[in-house]
Amino acid sequence: MAIINKGEILLKQDPKKSLDFYKGRIWEKEISKTEMDEYSSKYFVISSRLFGGQNFIKVLSDTKPEEGFKKVEPILEDVYFHTLAKHNEILN
Repeated sequence: MAIINKGEILLKQDPKKSLDFYKGRIWEKEISKTEMDEYSSKYFVISSRLFGGQNFIKVLSDTKPEEGFKKVEPILEDVYFHTLAKHNEILN
């Protein structure tokens, strides 16, 4: 698997090995739209999505961020979004 952004290879790794790195480190919580800025300033939010009218965020953390978060199994989408976020953080 490779993650490429604007012609630059950001990650080239076996998908299973990539997922193993994130195992036990991805947390999800339902939040309101108005809370997004608050959570973005407190945690490394790797993705947010709207599902069935509800907002969910996923954060990367070695420990439970706070009450209400539940640990979820990582998926390749998490690897992708975290890799892009890390790259953009370095550039800014």
